[in-house]
Amino acid sequence: MGRSKFIAVMLVTLLQIGTLGELAMGSSGEQTDEVTLQTGMDSEEDTDRDLGTQEWDDEFEGTPTLRVLTDDNFEHDTQAATGQTTGIWLVLFWSHHSLPSRNAEATLLQVYTQMRHSHLLIAGVNVSSNPRTVKRFNIEKVPVLILFRDRRMYTYQGHWAVMNIIRFVKSGYQSVTSETVPKEITYYDELFETLLLHYQAIITYLANRPGILAGVGSTLAMCGYLRTKRWLMRRRLDTAAKGRPRKRVD
Repeated sequence: MGRSKFIAVMLVTLLQIGTLGELAMGSSGEQTDEVTLQTGMDSEEDTDRDLGTQEWDDEFEGTPTLRVLTDDNFEHDTQAATGQTTGIWLVLFWSHHSLPSRNAEATLLQVYTQMRHSHLLIAGVNVSSNPRTVKRFNIEKVPVLILFRDRRMYTYQGHWAVMNIIRFVKSGYQSVTSETVPKEITYYDELFETLLLHYQAIITYLANRPGILAGVGSTLAMCGYLRTKRWLMRRRLDTAAKGRPRKRVD
């Protein structure tokens, strides 16, 4: 009888241990499923974010078929002022925040589609992030479309229609006044211009305040007088020392 009770107690204990183990495994599985589900959701969010970023980049940073020109590569790629051996370039100056610029970019993409087998190279310059190029070509409003060929530049002034732009590229540019391509503006040019502006500002400031100029002039004159006086005194002493007879030592 005692042995039967002992066996019964052992069986109940084993059943409890098995039940607890199953519960623990089930809980662990649920946690794993939750982690997997959360990881999957995070992965989907990252994917959506990446796709959204790609769409944003495609919309605002140019298109896969249009070249992007910047301050750093404009002259290197186009050679607009240094020989233009790379070909004929049609360049759109545009801005992210301008709806006409976006419409112009879409039109230019259609032009590229119809002329992709020609030797025409089509590109865009974002005026918001390329100040040296904007200054170089004196871009005051957007969109602006310029044709570069034979080291000359032709600004398009017609309606923003695909066929109109194609006619302009093929022969219409000849009826537009050509301009000499300005030289590239380098970092040193900007630095020199900045220093020149500061110098002009100082001159203007002093010119409007004659009292400061008078004070500076008086100070310089006094410094010159004292330096000259000191030099004359030293020279006089040297002359006196040379003219004084030496004592004879027997």
